[in-house]
Amino acid sequence: MRDIPAGVVVAKLRRRLWSAHRAVVVARDLRDEPSLPVDGIRVEFVDPDAFDDLPQLVEQAAGVEYLYLRPIERARQARAGTLSVARAADGDLVAFHFVHETGDFAALDSVAPGMYPELPADGVLTEEVYCLPAYRGRGLAPALLQATGAMLLERGKQRAIAYLDTTNIAALRMFNRAGYRPTGEERVDRYRGGRFDTVFRDATRPTLAEWEAAVNGSREQVAG
Repeated sequence: MRDIPAGVVVAKLRRRLWSAHRAVVVARDLRDEPSLPVDGIRVEFVDPDAFDDLPQLVEQAAGVEYLYLRPIERARQARAGTLSVARAADGDLVAFHFVHETGDFAALDSVAPGMYPELPADGVLTEEVYCLPAYRGRGLAPALLQATGAMLLERGKQRAIAYLDTTNIAALRMFNRAGYRPTGEERVDRYRGGRFDTVFRDATRPTLAEWEAAVNGSREQVAG
């Protein structure tokens, strides 16, 4: 079981029986100038079929790292978008994330059915950010998001969107630092007796309060 703690497995099973998770919808205007440096880091778009690093990472991963990487690998296998990849000067992989555009909707919906609306022609979905452990804590993931945005702007894109689980404090802070702000919408993913459905609605007070508490540093990140 990839050394996944029993408590994590039990929690995931419970969530699939009866639970509801909220995701705050955040966006960034790509016409805003990037403000985070990417010194010593090279960023480029990579076709999913050419990104051999990801299946290798999944093969080597264990525990929570595996649980996070496996859905990204499913999206890669489905060719559900393009990967924005950051590498150090020596070529070592630093971080990466998916970029989903209008034409990727069918493939994305095949791995995450009903979880995302179709995108406008000038919009992109920027999610599933992963930074290798050795490079964490340096602000490189937010810088990657901004660098990706600058490249997307050159391709005629104007707005980047992400759906962030309100329990993922690290992701909330990461996207906030990269310049993303709530759009006033949220997504609720609900399991009822093993059945899954998704609801899109106006952002509720608890969701916005969790965002504010996370980005202002008044919510603690729970290890594991």
